[in-house]
Amino acid sequence: MSFTILTTYYGMITFLPLVLSKVYNLSSLEVSSVLFFGSVGGLIGGLTVAFLNDNLGRKPLGIGISFLSMLAVFLFLLKGVDPRVLYFVYSLIAFSFASVAYVIATEIYPSYIRAYAIGVLSVIGRLSGAFAPAAVVSIANQDYRLGIFTIASFWLVGFTSFLIYSIKGKETKGKPIEQIS
Repeated sequence: MSFTILTTYYGMITFLPLVLSKVYNLSSLEVSSVLFFGSVGGLIGGLTVAFLNDNLGRKPLGIGISFLSMLAVFLFLLKGVDPRVLYFVYSLIAFSFASVAYVIATEIYPSYIRAYAIGVLSVIGRLSGAFAPAAVVSIANQDYRLGIFTIASFWLVGFTSFLIYSIKGKETKGKPIEQIS
């Protein structure tokens, strides 16, 4: 989950200007407009997931978001649609993934190792997020569709992680932290 959060975020954020300028022929000013719409989508998605965490549960929410995010990357293959709308929809779904994954990370570890565990998870995310921009842009420079498939494969890691967690992990919805860890 930690791998997916920052890998997909930084992978997409660095990949997007390449796609928007080469495929959609947007100027740098228009690219910033697209990024703004994505930020608004991410904000709305994050707030929605914060509410849904305790109503639907972490397991179904994590599986659903990671799967839909993997599919949402392919929206950028649609050329006749306004890229602001595409990135808004992608961000609405994909950027809310952290809102469910981070909740689990803060709940499942016993309090005596919680800070250490979250620190390790953060380092994993930072390391994967550091290599994602170079990897995705390098691959996308060959063909932007390969960049889309690369980001989708990063989402597949998150989906697989949540699938494993849904089988082996605890559903923490509505439980006090003392009962979880």
